[in-house]
Amino acid sequence: MDRCRILKGEKLVSIISIGYGIDNGHAHSGKSVEVLSNVKPDSPQWFKDGVELAAIAPTARNQQRFYLEYMGEDKVKLTNLGGEYSKIDIGIVKYHFEVGADKNFTWVD
Repeated sequence: MDRCRILKGEKLVSIISIGYGIDNGHAHSGKSVEVLSNVKPDSPQWFKDGVELAAIAPTARNQQRFYLEYMGEDKVKLTNLGGEYSKIDIGIVKYHFEVGADKNFTWVD
């Protein structure tokens, strides 16, 4: 097994385990897309698809501390609601949203 070497000035903030578990695990409950976003029945399909995938993105302790807003004109705002490892979580959520949306859009502050 390879070992991780942490150099002076570096900090280990996350570990990803890859492989097969002893069993299939169990489902985790998550927040609804209505709680995680301002999605509406008339929202663009690409936004709905992005939110759906972001909702199942892995976050620290399954806290899902983010909020996605469709701002019109192909613009999306992602609000970080804080919490442990939230900066890492936001990167993961952005990636999942972008894959789900499968569209060119602009992130806005």
